[in-house]
Parts: sequence; C-alpha cells; structure tokens
Amino acid sequence: MKDHRGAIAVESERGKGSTFRVYLPAARRVPMEWPPKQARPVHVDGQHIMYIDDEEALGSAMKRLLEVLGYRCTSYSDPEIALEEFRSDPDKFNAVISDVAMPLLSGFDVVKALHAIRPEIPVALTSGRSSKSTQNRAFSLGIKTWISKPATVEELNQALGSLLQKAA
Repeated sequence: MKDHRGAIAVESERGKGSTFRVYLPAARRVPMEWPPKQARPVHVDGQHIMYIDDEEALGSAMKRLLEVLGYRCTSYSDPEIALEEFRSDPDKFNAVISDVAMPLLSGFDVVKALHAIRPEIPVALTSGRSSKSTQNRAFSLGIKTWISKPATVEELNQALGSLLQKAA
C-alpha cells in the first residue's frame, strides 16, 4: 500500500466484525480497455511460463494476466516447490519470471538453480524495490530481462515477448 501511496484503515468491534477501508490515490489516466489492443501477445505460440512470487495473490493475478495475453502459466508462491517442479520436467516451461526478494530463496538463488538444470532457460527477474546494483547483479547472472513492479500490461507483454524472442 505504501509503495502506491495508499493506506488501510481498520475498525473492529468485538462480536460485530471488522471494517477495512482501502485508500488509493486517484488514477491519473483514463482506464484502458481490457485487454488493451496494444498489449496483444508479442510472441505467443503456446508458451508455458513459470511465475514465482512469494505473494500468493500477486502470483494468481499474474497467472490470470498472462493467460489473458495468451500464455499458459503456472504460478508458485514457494520457490523451492517451483524448483522441484522444474527439476522433474525441465522442458515443461518455456520461460520463468521470478521475484527477487523472497524469504526462502532469493530470485538470484532461483536463477542459479534453474541455470544449473537448464542453462538456456530464459529467465526474467522482477522487483518492486530495485537498485542499479540489484539489476547489475541480475545481469551478471545472465538475466537479459528485468521487469519493475508494478509493470503495466504493455511493459509485461513487451518484456516477455522480448525474452522469448531472444531465446528462439
């Protein structure tokens, strides 16, 4: 909420329940049509994307968004489970998008593990709080695509399309 300059107010009364009020700043742009015309998939041919983020709600939202864009997507909130799945069938996925800051394994740890199994797998890292040194570390691991959070539909689509085209 703070990253989006918002706030949450909670009122609770025993035996009666709770009220949650979510405050977000007004949008500066006119809402766009869904899905946006300019966000048509750049390089979709049945690709299966693994999405890893410890925030389960974000993973579910990204799964739905990627499916709207025409991709197949499997989302994981536990990077260790995601890596187990990847190890069991490394060719099942065409690309991986992973959050950087996760409590169990960092996105950097995930990249190293993925590349140890399948060095050519295209991987993008994403973060809402990144610095130039974080991005440079990602690029030093062979990451070619960085997605800043929150990304627009167009940014996500272009980044994923670019990632898959580089791998083709």
